[in-house]
Amino acid sequence: MAGLPKKYAKMGFKKGWAMYKKTKTKKTRTATKKITKVRTVAKKRRTYRKSKKQSSSMMGGFVGKLMKKAIPVVYGFGRDKVSDMIANSQLGKKLPVFDLMDEATLLGINAVATKLGARKNPIVRRGLQAMEDIELASVGRELSDMFDKKKNDKGGDAFN
Repeated sequence: MAGLPKKYAKMGFKKGWAMYKKTKTKKTRTATKKITKVRTVAKKRRTYRKSKKQSSSMMGGFVGKLMKKAIPVVYGFGRDKVSDMIANSQLGKKLPVFDLMDEATLLGINAVATKLGARKNPIVRRGLQAMEDIELASVGRELSDMFDKKKNDKGGDAFN
């Protein structure tokens, strides 16, 4: 068989040879690439870290240091007013009255504010921390007074 197969010959000379060539797979030679050995050591790439500039935030400067001291003072100054306001409110009248109710209520407000994400702001975070510290100190003072009162009640009867 010297020419085109019958299938392709029916298509005509030009079109038949084009289709026939498409179906035939050509064998291509792969050129072998010459691999050269590298005899020098590659240099290390140096990376440089940019140093972060400390921005002078409000809590970093003089005003910030002053605020850190002033926030607990302001909270301590207004604490009794807040406590009275809570006690006279509709919710405060429904709460049971005992020695630690005031501290428990304010610590609860602190916990709710923290849960709502108020501690993300640095000034509010400092205020809530001061509130928590003052209330926990007040709880300790109340507990100490309660234990001293019980101790004096028991011990006072024995000596009289």
